[in-house]
Amino acid sequence: MASLLQTFVRPHRGRLVVVVATAFVAVACALAQPLAAQAVIEAVQADHAIVLSLSVLVGIIAVEAVAAGLHTVLLERAGARAVFDVRRGLAERLLRWPLRRSSEARHGELISLLTTDTAQVHTMVVGGVFEIVTATVLTVGACTLMFVLSPLLFVVTVAAIVGSGAVVALASRPVRTFSRRSQDATAEMGSELASALRALRTIRTAGATERYIARLIEPAARARDASIALGNRLALVSPVGQMTTQCAFLAVLAVGAIQVARGAMAFSELLAFLMYVFLVLSPVENALRAVPVLQRARASWDRIGAALRVPVEEAQRDEQNARPAVAGGVSAPVPIRLEGVGFAYPHGAGGVADVSLTIRAGSICALVGPSGSGKSTILDLLARLREPDSGRILIGGADLARMDRREVSRRVTYMEQNAPLIDGSLADNLRLGASHADDEQLLRALDVVGLTYLVDDDPGGLHASLGETGRALSGGEAQRLALARTLLSPASIVLIDEPTSRLDPESEERIDAVIGGLAGTRTVLVVTHRLHSAAGAEQVVYLRRDGTISTGTHSHLVQTSRSYARLAHLSLAT
Repeated sequence: MASLLQTFVRPHRGRLVVVVATAFVAVACALAQPLAAQAVIEAVQADHAIVLSLSVLVGIIAVEAVAAGLHTVLLERAGARAVFDVRRGLAERLLRWPLRRSSEARHGELISLLTTDTAQVHTMVVGGVFEIVTATVLTVGACTLMFVLSPLLFVVTVAAIVGSGAVVALASRPVRTFSRRSQDATAEMGSELASALRALRTIRTAGATERYIARLIEPAARARDASIALGNRLALVSPVGQMTTQCAFLAVLAVGAIQVARGAMAFSELLAFLMYVFLVLSPVENALRAVPVLQRARASWDRIGAALRVPVEEAQRDEQNARPAVAGGVSAPVPIRLEGVGFAYPHGAGGVADVSLTIRAGSICALVGPSGSGKSTILDLLARLREPDSGRILIGGADLARMDRREVSRRVTYMEQNAPLIDGSLADNLRLGASHADDEQLLRALDVVGLTYLVDDDPGGLHASLGETGRALSGGEAQRLALARTLLSPASIVLIDEPTSRLDPESEERIDAVIGGLAGTRTVLVVTHRLHSAAGAEQVVYLRRDGTISTGTHSHLVQTSRSYARLAHLSLAT
């Protein structure tokens, strides 16, 4: 935890020095006030002029007020900057997590990390660490002066403070555990809600609404129970701290009054000592309250630290800004070769084993086969979204494993099966892989896939909002828009996963023609269950669930593979 915290603190060392300096100035002024007040009282008792001593007291109070105000402003800014830095660091890493690790994480937990947990960093900086540090410095200084004024009263005060601190430390020990349980349950609830909202139509029509409500309530109940346990513990900590500090003041007052009555202590000294007691007890009480706050923040920091320690892909600049925006800037197509490539998922299904094949430059290759045979896995491996467990992949003769992310993104573009769209406008989605494409180029791409009516029918045109994740579009429109985005990319290798799964026959025929038109200019791999789409491919790779593959043209496989012929018969009959 300490090393990670230093990583985010180091860039702000200069600001933190100023924050600490203003805190020390405020503490020094606070420590000087009782002595200045004692001087005023002694001047009055001696019938001396009090203008000078009173002016000094007022000046000290004014300087403390300015220093304390400046300290608060700077500390809040430091807390806000710390939260920003942690969120930036998390965002940079979460989007570079290995796909295998990212797919295992619940999205609600990651959202909670970036929002709720990072907010606790502000609490840790402003309400935790500096509160305790300031209280410690003030307490040490005040105790030193209290000991000079009266060793006996000092012992009484220290005994009360140490006792209250020990009680609070013991009572706060489980706070971190309860906070972690509450945060984990809240994150799980967010994941369940996100999952339910994505499948809301299916849940409603399946009559599963009540069942999913119960799934949401279960983590909510665990979060409630953890919060109640946390509240019970905090309810014990706060009153104990207040009671012990009040008892300390009463004990000092009683013993001090006896000392004054016996003539062992001057009244002005008792007044100064009591001012120091007030000075110490208030920050000590705040520090005792900050202990459970810091424990809660540490629970969040534990979760953040675990996320930051996940190994990530190498960082990359936005290479889209340095390359051509449209197909006119596409480099020459290159061949692809897989040599003994194997990959297995943790759950054991859907991987590939010892795949070897060659795809000619500028050709169109169709990957077909039953669900779970590894078709999409091969595309993931070619896009280097996953790393093979064995074998190697060569792109234009170069080993894919030795390419950095910039080079892979320059060479390969990928249209996913579910055609995900980002929140934003038509133009935002189209420019995702071609940031410098102008409006004319975007309109041309839309025309190729038959979507120009989206621009014509909306006053916003290319800047019309598509809603969250493109929900303003139908499934088929989203799929065609994703293909238009793919066509705008200058990559020479195009990976397309089920491009016509949600299209009507007329649109499907059009898209097949668009993909066919890429032959000669790009190397294309298409995953499809529609064998009439595969029939036009130069090469067909037929994958079976047992890991064996057959390659050839569509007509060749129909003649040589009984299972492929049966699949073709079923596909072409529908």
